[in-house]
Amino acid sequence: MYKQLNAPFGTFSMAALKVSTDALSGGNAGDDSTYTQLENQIAGWTTDRDSLASTIKGVLSDSEFNGVELDVHNAQSLINQANALINEVAAAAS
Repeated sequence: MYKQLNAPFGTFSMAALKVSTDALSGGNAGDDSTYTQLENQIAGWTTDRDSLASTIKGVLSDSEFNGVELDVHNAQSLINQANALINEVAAAAS
């Protein structure tokens, strides 16, 4: 899930790119409200993604390099959060 959140061609990035492309091509001439709304939504998703990815990276790093045992319930919660965010962006892209 970490890779799908951060990869340039991962699920999150590709869906956000589609939303951005749709925002650029949609709307009426002189009316940027739809574009602004969608770009603000992408900014919010990106902030959420950055925070979640940072948390995942920390958990993985602690497990790999600091000997901290990976908590299965915490890991599943992070996976669920990543899936929910990716699904939200993908739904907006369709």
